Amino acid sequence: MRKMIQLLVYTLLMMIIGTGLEQCAMAQSTRFPQFYTDKNRYFSFIPPLEWEGRKEFPDDPRSKVAFTHVDPDTGNEAALVIICYQVDNPRPVRSLKKFLENRLSLLRKETGAIVSPLETMNVAGTECITANVFMNDTKTKIILGYPYGTLCLDITYTASVFIYEKYHQDILDSLQTFIPLKGAFERDEDIVAAQNKIWLKKEALFLLSDKKYARAAELLEPLAADNDNDSNLHFQLGVAYQGLQRPDDAIRELTTAAKLNPQFWEAYFQMGVIYYNLENFIQAEEMFLAAREINPESYEVNINLASAYRHSGKAKKAIIEYNRLLDLNPSNVSVLFNMGMAYLQLNNVERAIQCYEKALYIEPDNTAVMVNLAACHYAQKDYLKAQRLCDNALVIDPAIQKAQELRKQIEEALSR
Repeated sequence: MRKMIQLLVYTLLMMIIGTGLEQCAMAQSTRFPQFYTDKNRYFSFIPPLEWEGRKEFPDDPRSKVAFTHVDPDTGNEAALVIICYQVDNPRPVRSLKKFLENRLSLLRKETGAIVSPLETMNVAGTECITANVFMNDTKTKIILGYPYGTLCLDITYTASVFIYEKYHQDILDSLQTFIPLKGAFERDEDIVAAQNKIWLKKEALFLLSDKKYARAAELLEPLAADNDNDSNLHFQLGVAYQGLQRPDDAIRELTTAAKLNPQFWEAYFQMGVIYYNLENFIQAEEMFLAAREINPESYEVNINLASAYRHSGKAKKAIIEYNRLLDLNPSNVSVLFNMGMAYLQLNNVERAIQCYEKALYIEPDNTAVMVNLAACHYAQKDYLKAQRLCDNALVIDPAIQKAQELRKQIEEALSR
């Protein structure tokens, strides 16, 4: 009996130990490095361990995947996005370094991000270029390179500054596991053609940012013809034509963009700018109103709508718009300046003076405000105040013609 009990205890113990070993083995197997292979079979690599969030983009002809990880200590998320695609050789674009420089320049313009100088680093056995971007509380590393001939690798690692360094080495170690696959060397022409269109669209965006409108139009015209339902391409082509002083062509393309995407407020806004520059203020109003209906909070739309009202003789409507903008930002000198102009259209010099005095209090060295305020005091025959304001403006900038002319008129009035 005793031996039977001992045998039973031994058997139960082995079962418990065996179950524990099995669970341990299972836990280890789930943490064992697993290779990820992209949909186009360009590469395989081992993502950082425990980065379990993964998103793919089936509608993108490129191989694009995002891995995410939530830091257990802070709750902040880190992300690794890898984009890999084939391009024609020779490339129909500028050098990779220039490409990244333009990309970073555009980022600075749009967000005010701080960008580090370009450096080089080794990824997948090849030299790539890299840069760090700081924006708010976020740090991003961008890596670009051609590891396998015409295959471009575009990598971004983004994390809160609080956890960036914690995972930085894990990311670098992971990137060294890249292995080229058959697709990296064999080209599917249909897929490559689709990927090249994305590359060219990026290139056109950089060209527009650099105001190289002729080259941008050259790239965009065949792309828009081949992708007639792409509202973004028609919009960009419209902007290129606008820069080339071809307003009719620009309006045609922007109208197409708006028809393809009725929520494309930027297309209406850009048409408003074109009509405004052509001094067709009624049409400009219509376009700005259409843009505002979609995006009522846009400062650019509202300030331009107010200016269109003012130039078409609707000063009261303009003042209503300026007051709305001042409710959002009472210290906006540009709005105060233009509001003063609207009051002058209504011959309300006192209210114009109030606008200009407030603007000058905010920006004491603003010569445009000084001269307009001087003109208001001159209209009220307060010549000494007008003279002092003109003198102050000319000290800051002696070449202001309007101040010089007004100064002469003041001297003539004082001499009478």
